[in-house]
Amino acid sequence: MAAMLLCCSAVRADLSVPVRQPQSVTAGKVLTLADCIDLALKNQASIRQAMAQVEVQAGAVSQARSKLLPGTSVSGSTDLAGSANQNSGTTVTAGASQLIFDFSRTPSQIREAERARLAATETLKGTSANVILSVKQAYYTLLQDIHLVDVFTENLKDQQGHVAQAQARKDAGMAPLTDVLTAQTAEASARLDLVTAKNNADQARVNLNAAMGINVLSPIQIAEGTEPETPPLPEDQAVQVAFSKRPEIRADAYQIMASQAAVKVASTGNLPALTTSAERSHSTVSSASGQNDSWQWTLNLVWTPIDFGSTSGAVRSAKAQVVSAEETLYNDKQTIAGQVVQARLGVLAAEEQLREATAEVASAKATLDSVTGSYQAGVAIFLQVLDAQSAMLKAEVDEFSARYGLSIARATLEHAMGGTVKEGV
Repeated sequence: MAAMLLCCSAVRADLSVPVRQPQSVTAGKVLTLADCIDLALKNQASIRQAMAQVEVQAGAVSQARSKLLPGTSVSGSTDLAGSANQNSGTTVTAGASQLIFDFSRTPSQIREAERARLAATETLKGTSANVILSVKQAYYTLLQDIHLVDVFTENLKDQQGHVAQAQARKDAGMAPLTDVLTAQTAEASARLDLVTAKNNADQARVNLNAAMGINVLSPIQIAEGTEPETPPLPEDQAVQVAFSKRPEIRADAYQIMASQAAVKVASTGNLPALTTSAERSHSTVSSASGQNDSWQWTLNLVWTPIDFGSTSGAVRSAKAQVVSAEETLYNDKQTIAGQVVQARLGVLAAEEQLREATAEVASAKATLDSVTGSYQAGVAIFLQVLDAQSAMLKAEVDEFSARYGLSIARATLEHAMGGTVKEGV
């Protein structure tokens, strides 16, 4: 039992690994969109992982290049017992070797590693662009929800005023009890709407913190802003711009070149490699020949003319990787073209929705003012006031949703075309 507990405790100890703690934002600091993006670029785990992959590939490049440089070695041995012809002692041997020719195997390995590093660098850029878009979407959603809290707070105040007004008119004998009950029901509904709006804003704040990679409990405050207006290009031009700017396209192209270099590496699997080496040995004891130092220089040829399909199999696999990389590029171009077209249409639709919502607010406000005046004059009934109030509330909600929906649509189009705008207006 003691041994089992010891093993379990050892396993638990092995699982205790250091974890980076999330950053917290100082309470009361108002963050702009640029501030939020900067925090995300420093803290998001996906970006840090992509940066680590760049370092991995950079290390692979160094390893590949080292094969073209001389290699050195030092070894030593000690004869403790001695022999009939030689006393005990120590021998130290130092040597160096240099690759002379290997049918471009090593240069091809270097090219493969360099292209893989460039592909990882472009992947890092793509990851950063995705993070920026996520931050913008969360940022504008939070702004929308904050404004909707204000809208529903004002609506609750209006409904409370309606309750007081209906009660006063009932007490004066100018309105029935049903007006009071209807107003109280509308007040309860407005209170529930406000609670829901506050919950949505709190959730949106958590989502923005998560998008920035910081402590999700940070009570952040953000500044007002909208996405810059950029007139949409024609579809064909927008797609071509995306093809030239999106880092995913460049990453795919570098990956194809890396795969092509891998084919060259594989094709040299059973070709000769010529190296040379030199060694010098020094012994602390005299041998039978009386020599304590020795030199040796050799020319080495390594060749496996028959490898029973190892090289041909490696070449076949490498060529298949080239095809796979080419199809990845094709698929990504299709996906990006679709994203550009959809995002462009999304911007056009969002602009129209904002125009309609702005007109809806103006119309609803005029109707509410008219009905409220008629009710106070005893011409209109209370239900007409509530209907006008509901229409006004819907118009305000639609207007804020359309305003920040347009910002999200513009940010989505910018991302689809490979843009890197970090600041709002």
